[in-house]
Amino acid sequence: MQQFRLQNHSVRGTFASMAAHNELQTTKGHAMYTTYEDACEATISRKRAQRAIAEHSGEWEEFVQAAGDKDEYSGQEVLAFLGY
Repeated sequence: MQQFRLQNHSVRGTFASMAAHNELQTTKGHAMYTTYEDACEATISRKRAQRAIAEHSGEWEEFVQAAGDKDEYSGQEVLAFLGY
């Protein structure tokens, strides 16, 4: 799988983190999206979005200003904010 880097974090790692909410499992028991498209189409909780943004040293308030204050976000909203 091709990996892209932003702030020393890989897209693959972000997919794995976001997928934990959706319970997609790999053979090692870790959740992971298999494609960028899968991650973009996912719906994740506010709590999970906060964690993903914090893991990438992003500011939650800045994300909410850009995406709105919601209970759930699309994977594409989170990934776009993180620069993917």
